[in-house]
Amino acid sequence: MPQKLPRIHVLTPDVIGKIAAGEVIERPASLVKELVENSLDAGATHVDVAIEAGGKRLIRIADDGCGIEPDDLPLAVTRHATSKLKTEEDLFRIATLGFRGEALGAAAAVSKLEIQSRPKKRTEGHTLSVRGGEIGEVAPCGLAPGTVVEVRDLFWNVPPRLAFLKTDQHEGRLCAQEVTRIALARPDVAFSLHHGDREVLDTGRGTPDLRDRIAALHGRALSKTLTSIEAGPRREGGPSVSGFVAPFTETRSSGSHQFFFVNGRAVRDRVMVRALRDAFRGLIAAGRHPIGYVFVELDPAEVDVNVHPTKAEVKFKRSQEIVSLVIAAVRDALDATNAPGAWAVGVDRGGNAPAARGPEGVLGRGDVAGGGGGGALGGWVPPGDGRAVAAATATPPAAIAGGVMATAADALAPGLPFGDDAIEAGGGRGGAIQIHDRYIVEEVADGVHLIDQHALHEWILYTEILDRMNAAPVEVQKLLFPAVVEVGGAEMEAFRDARDAFAELGIEVEEFGESSLAVRAVPRIAGKADAEDLCRSILADLIEGRPHAEAKASLLERVAASVACKAAVKFGMKLQPDEIDALLARRGSVVRGFCCPHGRPTTIFLAREELDRRFGR
Repeated sequence: MPQKLPRIHVLTPDVIGKIAAGEVIERPASLVKELVENSLDAGATHVDVAIEAGGKRLIRIADDGCGIEPDDLPLAVTRHATSKLKTEEDLFRIATLGFRGEALGAAAAVSKLEIQSRPKKRTEGHTLSVRGGEIGEVAPCGLAPGTVVEVRDLFWNVPPRLAFLKTDQHEGRLCAQEVTRIALARPDVAFSLHHGDREVLDTGRGTPDLRDRIAALHGRALSKTLTSIEAGPRREGGPSVSGFVAPFTETRSSGSHQFFFVNGRAVRDRVMVRALRDAFRGLIAAGRHPIGYVFVELDPAEVDVNVHPTKAEVKFKRSQEIVSLVIAAVRDALDATNAPGAWAVGVDRGGNAPAARGPEGVLGRGDVAGGGGGGALGGWVPPGDGRAVAAATATPPAAIAGGVMATAADALAPGLPFGDDAIEAGGGRGGAIQIHDRYIVEEVADGVHLIDQHALHEWILYTEILDRMNAAPVEVQKLLFPAVVEVGGAEMEAFRDARDAFAELGIEVEEFGESSLAVRAVPRIAGKADAEDLCRSILADLIEGRPHAEAKASLLERVAASVACKAAVKFGMKLQPDEIDALLARRGSVVRGFCCPHGRPTTIFLAREELDRRFGR
C-alpha cells in the first residue's frame, strides 16, 4: 500500500542556504574559481591564492581590485545580491564572469568566512565575519586597497559533503587547475597559488602576450612549438577565433592540455572539444589528444552562460558556426606551416606504444628509398589542393570495370592507373614486401616503415572522397535492388539530421516505413562495400558523434570516413607486388597520412640506429 506523504511545508532559510551552497560549491576548487572570478570582475591586476589541506581548511583570495564599500559588505554575503545585474534583460547580455550573486552567500552558509575590503578612495578597510550563515558586525581594519576573502573549515556544518571530498593532494590539484585556466584566460593579470608552504604556481607580472603566459604555466619548451590560430568573423558582428595549437607531433594521453575560452571565460564545452579533435583528424593516433588554447569572442547575446550554477558550461545560439570557425582556424594554421606530410610514427627505445614523430628527421627530406626529394611522399598538400583532385581524375575510365572493383588492384586505386603506369607516375617503390597479409615493410633512407595496408588505403580514399566533393559531385553507383536497413529510433534520428550529408557523398537513402531505410545507391568509390553494412556503420559513427552539434563539413568528414573504411583493402587481404607498389605510390597525391580517419597509425617508423642498437651494432 502506498506510503502517505508528509504535509508540504516551507524549508527553513538554513536548509535552503545549504542546498543552494551545494549547487554552487561542489568542492574547494569550485569556490576558488568563483572567488578569483569575483576579483577579476573587480578589476584586479594581481590575485594571490592560498589554500591549506586542499582548500578544506583554508581558502584565501587577496586582490588589488576596486574593493567593497563598508555598507555593502553585509549584502556581499547575502544570496542573490550582486552589483553585476540590474534588469532581466541583462541576463541575455552577460559581460562579467560572475552575475548570480551566489558565491559569497553560498560560502558563508557552509564555512567560517571573513571578508576584508578597502576601496581605493578610502584610508582604511573594513571587515565582516560570517559563521554558518550568521552575519556579524562590520568593523574597521588595516588593509591595503583591494579585497581579501578567507574561507575556513569548508563544509564544517555539512559533514556528508565533507566526507565525499578526496585527499588534500587531489583537491589541491583541482584548485591549481582552476587557477591555471583563469590565468590563461587573463594573461594581463598576475596570479600566484600556494598550497600550505609550497608555491604551486606564480605567473609573474601580467603580460599582453599569451605565449609568455603559456610558457610560465606549461613551460617554454612547449610554448616554442605552438602555432597561432586565427579566424575572423564571417558575418558582421559574428564570432572570431584565436589562440594557439601545438603541432600534431606534440600530443597528450588525455585532454589535460586543451583549454577553451569564451569572451574571457574559461569553459568546458563539448562542441569546442569535438571541433579541435576533428581539426586534427588523420594527424594523431587513437588515444592521443591535441594541445590547444582556443579563444572565442562573440556578442554576449549569442551565448548563454546561465546554463549551470558553476557557469563552466555554455550554450551557443549558432554552435555549428563556432565549430566551423575552430576547425578552419586550426587547419589553416597547420597547413600554413608548409611542413611535409608525415606518414610515420616512431617506436620508442623500449618498443612500446608508438610515439609521434615529426617531419624533421623522419620524412622531412622526402627520403623514401628511390623517391628522392620529390618522391611519392612529396610535400604537405593543403586540403582541396588541385594536385590531389588532378591525380584522382587523370586516369582513363578503363582502369575501372564499370565502377565495380573486380580485383585488389581495382580496390587500391579506383580511378588511378595500375601496374607499371602507377609505379612510373608515383616513383616506384621497389623492395617493399607484404607480411602476414596485413602489413607492408618498406625500406627508407634512415630506417624502415611498417605500414598498415588497410589504414593507409583508408586514409587515401577518405582524402580523395573529400577532394572529389570539392571538385565535382560524387559519382553514384545505382543498386539493382535497394538494400533495406532496419533501424532503431536513434539511428533514424541520426539519418534525418544527416540526410544532406548522405546525399552529397552519393549515398541515396530514403525512409522506408517507420523503422527502415532503403539504400538505393552508393558512391562509385565504395565499390563492392555492402550497402547495408555501409549504412549501419555510418549511422553508428553519427550517433557517437552527435552530428546535430557539429558543422556540416565535420559531419561530411565523418560520413566519408565510414565510406573509406568499408571500401579500403581489408586487413588480411593478400596483395601482389604491383598492388603494393600502386598503394604506396598513391601517397603522393593526397594530404597528410599520419593516421587513418579513425585514429590508427598508417605507418610506424623504425630508425636504422634503433635496429643497430638492438642487434648490438
